[in-house]
Amino acid sequence: MSRFDPRGKANRALLAGVSEYDHVAPDPQGVNGQLPAVRHNRTSLEDALHRGGVFGAGEVRALASPTPDDFTGALRRACREARGLLLLYFAGHAVTSTSGSELHLQMRTARVLLGHGLPGSVRFSEVLGELAESHAERVVVILDCCYAGNAAGIWHHLDDPKRRKHKIQLLMSVQPNRCILGGDADAATPFTRELTAVLDEGGDVWLSRLYAAVKERMAAAKYKAEDDDPQRPQALAPPWDPEADVLLAAGPAVLPPPPPGVSWPRRLWELLTRARKAVTGSGRTTLAALLALLATGAGGYGILALTGDPGPCAPPLELRVLTDPDLEPPVRAAADAYVTSDANTTGDGCRRSGVTVNSAGAAAVVTALGKRTDSWQQPREDDNPQRDIGPQPDVWIPATRADLDRVNMAAAREDRLFARLEAAAEPIAYSPVVLAVPKALGAGLEPTGRSLSQLRTDLERVDGKAELH
Repeated sequence: MSRFDPRGKANRALLAGVSEYDHVAPDPQGVNGQLPAVRHNRTSLEDALHRGGVFGAGEVRALASPTPDDFTGALRRACREARGLLLLYFAGHAVTSTSGSELHLQMRTARVLLGHGLPGSVRFSEVLGELAESHAERVVVILDCCYAGNAAGIWHHLDDPKRRKHKIQLLMSVQPNRCILGGDADAATPFTRELTAVLDEGGDVWLSRLYAAVKERMAAAKYKAEDDDPQRPQALAPPWDPEADVLLAAGPAVLPPPPPGVSWPRRLWELLTRARKAVTGSGRTTLAALLALLATGAGGYGILALTGDPGPCAPPLELRVLTDPDLEPPVRAAADAYVTSDANTTGDGCRRSGVTVNSAGAAAVVTALGKRTDSWQQPREDDNPQRDIGPQPDVWIPATRADLDRVNMAAAREDRLFARLEAAAEPIAYSPVVLAVPKALGAGLEPTGRSLSQLRTDLERVDGKAELH
């Protein structure tokens, strides 16, 4: 196995952070409690990977408190798409079987039943099986949960006649058979906090260096697990053979400006710049969208949590973008380009704002924005958009104007609202127009007999701004 530099390959990072649970103590079937610190884990690691220069635009996906189906579906997709490096991160509750031979990653719907039933959990051995069968050349698994150290034993006992598991390397937040503390709502958990700090140090960060540095930092800080035990991160079979190492970061990722004529990023830059100026100037949030702007008066934006010395730059405002799942890759790519653009950089080289992109289905977003805006400020067990959708957004980019209309119609029937939608002047992108349908599809459409140039002329007559690619 050779030293692996994944830059330029089709890489994927899947970050699953379960901060909110449907069933918690004192519910007798509930997990130990909510984990608000994991929200910081998810966003800080996502930002660090974007800055690291190994994962490109659209290659990092964060899952906010997923269900088991959400998690396994996203995992299978990442396993299909990755050709270079596949990084899987999990933070949340986890428990072991009575024998300690299995680690159960507890997702949002997790419950604990009599007889050791654990619905709502995912078996780590099954996760390893999926990863071993993936198309990725290398796989790195990072676990920040109770009993994380037990994952190494599960790896060793995994039935692997084809010897595919050897491309998987593990980094774990604590030694075997130990629980860790859940942290608080103000910062990431200790392991992930130190992990992101090392990734952000700049230069080449190989997995072996990452493990050694995090281990040293945690020992110096004297972090404690439960029962006052020292919390010691673990790795699978350290030290690594220098020839089998994996590059995880290579300094800050500076993206080039978009080429002339590409309107997606430029239009989004204008939108985000307007949103940032509105926040800076008024102290209120402004939610910009492909079709709509949402302005709330209850502080819907957040300041990035600092995990170390901020240096000469003040902490930037964090703009939260919510979009449709189908639009997430191009929106994330445009947002990444905006963050590193001159429009978002001061004369001193500091960032004015950061951008976090989340996605959720239209039905859930329409309900939350049209009927339950108060729940973003005061979530309940049965109504928690922070858990089901994500952080309250500053920017909403719906897939169609119809979604905006549905929100406005629902809001018009409500007496109590904490959000206001304002349509942008025009869309920042248009859906493609079908100019031809292959006969093999059997669509039953009669051919027009007109040439492509004629069809293009007709298209331009309908909308002078239309472009054909």
